Amino acid sequence: KKFLPHRLKRARPDGTVLDIVGKPLPGGGMVTTYTDITEQERFAAEIRRERDFSLHLIESVPGIFYLIDEDGRFVQWNRNFEVVTGYTAEEMRAAHPLDFFEGEDRQLIEERIGAVFATGTATAEACFKTKGGIKRPYFLTGERITLEDGRPALIGLGFDITERRQAESDLARQTAILQATLEAMDQGISVVDGDLHMTALNRKFCELLDFPAEMAAGGAAFADFARYNAERGEYGPCDVEEKVREMIEQARHPQPHHFRRARPNGRIVEVRGNPMPDGGFVTTYTDVTEQEQLTQLLRTTLDNMAQGLSVFDKDLNLVVMNRKFIEIMEFPESFLAPGTPFEAFMRFNAERGEYGPGDIEELVRTRVERTRRFEAHRLVRQRPNGNFIEICGEPLPDGGFVSTYADVTERVAAEQALRESEARFRRIIEQSPISMAIVNMDGTIEFINRKAIDTFGYRPADIPDMGAWWVKAYPDEIYRTMVMAQWTGLVTVAIAENREIEAREYQVTCKDGSIKTMSIFGVPVADKVFVMFDDITDRKRAENAIRQLNETLEQRVRERTAELAASNQELESFSYSVSHDLRAPLRALNGFSHLLEEEYATRLDANGLDYLARIRAASKRMGELIDNLLDLARVSRQELKRVAVNLSIVASDIRETLEEHAPARKVRWNIMPDLMVRADPVLAKALIENLLRNAWKFTAEREEAVIEMSASRQGGETVYCVRDNGAGFDMAYAGKLFQPFQRLHDAKRFEGTGIGLAIVHRVLRRHGGRVWAEGIPGQGAAFYFTLP
Repeated sequence: KKFLPHRLKRARPDGTVLDIVGKPLPGGGMVTTYTDITEQERFAAEIRRERDFSLHLIESVPGIFYLIDEDGRFVQWNRNFEVVTGYTAEEMRAAHPLDFFEGEDRQLIEERIGAVFATGTATAEACFKTKGGIKRPYFLTGERITLEDGRPALIGLGFDITERRQAESDLARQTAILQATLEAMDQGISVVDGDLHMTALNRKFCELLDFPAEMAAGGAAFADFARYNAERGEYGPCDVEEKVREMIEQARHPQPHHFRRARPNGRIVEVRGNPMPDGGFVTTYTDVTEQEQLTQLLRTTLDNMAQGLSVFDKDLNLVVMNRKFIEIMEFPESFLAPGTPFEAFMRFNAERGEYGPGDIEELVRTRVERTRRFEAHRLVRQRPNGNFIEICGEPLPDGGFVSTYADVTERVAAEQALRESEARFRRIIEQSPISMAIVNMDGTIEFINRKAIDTFGYRPADIPDMGAWWVKAYPDEIYRTMVMAQWTGLVTVAIAENREIEAREYQVTCKDGSIKTMSIFGVPVADKVFVMFDDITDRKRAENAIRQLNETLEQRVRERTAELAASNQELESFSYSVSHDLRAPLRALNGFSHLLEEEYATRLDANGLDYLARIRAASKRMGELIDNLLDLARVSRQELKRVAVNLSIVASDIRETLEEHAPARKVRWNIMPDLMVRADPVLAKALIENLLRNAWKFTAEREEAVIEMSASRQGGETVYCVRDNGAGFDMAYAGKLFQPFQRLHDAKRFEGTGIGLAIVHRVLRRHGGRVWAEGIPGQGAAFYFTLP
């Protein structure tokens, strides 16, 4: 009643499929059409199956699948593409194939895409970049196809080749390692395959056998090497081709082989070869020329040994012996041959009585059986002829043994003499008036003499070793540790330098508790140390008494010195005070005499004026003396402050002052630069000024005066010198030079008060230095001083 348009498909029981379409009519009613679409449905189902198969196939590909049109848009891709790249479907639709590559790889892929559209197919290996920036190597394919709409497109697959690249890298590395190993071998090596071609060899192979470089190429025929050797005489005189055929036949059926071959150049090569499971063989070549020479040298050495030597293998057969063995043991020459059984030697010895009386076979059997259970041994045996033989035997790691034989007849006699000598020596030690002990290197005390027992009270049972001695003789742990360390060090040094043990003084506690001062020393001899104890207790007691007396005397000297210093200080203070107080009356005397001369000169006769002049000269002289006394006192009173002083600069300043006051004088100055000292700057200036003024004064009569100031190293100290070519002095009066107011020259000839050199002496004494002078009358003087 209410008809609506409709369309539906219905499958009939017979399998046919109808397409039913119904529509309403304008005036009411309806019209319905029925179409048989069975074939169409079958065809569509077939298409769906093929499509589903293709999609399943694409999704099943282990790599990535892509379909790209000529504009570079992705038409289709598999799910693995999204998984690998991290892109979503939306991002894939907007992506371009080149977005997944960078640099040279991007350029390569662009070229290969163009090649596919141009030629139909192409492949490439490139690093494929994911959304996260990770790059992995991929093998990519491309093939041109035509889409349903007729447009060309590129279809292809990509496979992750990381593992393949790694495998290739590993193979290349292993190949390189193998080749490097071959080249690093000290042996030559060659590998020949089943077809008798050289598949591998190293440089050492060519060097050892002198093959040319062109033969080292891989794949060379074994026959070529055989022919080359035959032609140059490596195998001796032979028919070349016949020899080559013989060697090829041997190579076709390789067997393990080992031999040594002397080459024409004199070198000896050891050849070892072994067949390979799949045919062919490997051969090594070793230059054993030096080894052969060493073998001969060893034989010569063995035969020149002072000892006999024999080596037997695990089967008790002779391997090697030297001639000295035959001589010492007096075996026949026939026994020299390698392989001679040990039993033959034993029988020979038993038959000639080396082992004393008894059944020969029993003696032999006993020794052979004992040797089969060989143990290291060392023994001395006396032979029937009276000689003593020392026999030492050591087992070998792989069985067998090595033995040495030495004629020790003289040594045995010497040891007997030594034992007798030691017995005599012990008797001497026992009777020695000094305490003595013999200590072995393992610390055991081998012997202590009677004097030591009496001195310390310890018997041998009380101190069997050094450990017991340390504890008993030095009960205080701290002191014991110090003594042990010091004594051990002294012994070590003495042994290393092959000299006596240096003596040291120690406080040793005796068994009764008393403490004695001992001077302990010793001598290392062989594997023992002879220790001697000198009791210096009484001497040390006397030394302590003397030291206490000396300390008392030194204290008295210090007290007396302090008293003298105080007295001198008072005297200097008094001198300074007196000199200072004399200035006032002296100024008055000088002033009034000056007024008297000016105002009353006309009233005085000639004698009066002369007396007045003498008064004024004396007052001037007295003023100078007072000034000098004050200067001398000031040197003694001034506080000493040491700083760095450049004496050269001080001397130059004084020189300028002297030249300003007497510009007409001709003086040649030689002042060494940078004479540095640590001294009080004021006193240092007074020192240099008085020395230079002294030189300036006593060179006044020289037309060309010379004044020098220098320094030099003498006896580990710096000695300074002021030298001039002036009046000089007589060395007989040198002791008066540095005394106050002492003059060695006429005051009319050289003015002065005689206080300058006294100031020099006092300045240097305050600095802990020294001063002395040398002079020759008429030839000059030199003043030397030190400033520590």
